Amino acid sequence: MEDAHLLPPDFDSWLKKAEQVKKQLKSRGIVPVEAYINPSVFVAWCRDRSLNVNAAARTEYANLVAFKSYQQGKA
Repeated sequence: MEDAHLLPPDFDSWLKKAEQVKKQLKSRGIVPVEAYINPSVFVAWCRDRSLNVNAAARTEYANLVAFKSYQQGKA
């Protein structure tokens, strides 16, 4: 990731932060949808679209994955 220096140092730290964000969203009446991202598929997706591998692309890709999951009734 081009912005790896901005990410939490490990998965457990990232997960803790993600859970906090989910809790905040739920408290505001927003239903978060989890989107699991395969790193190699994500990087290939970015390359196909000439996108930088960063937070903006992760957000776009996660939204796409979550939407597809929702459409398929998995969310």
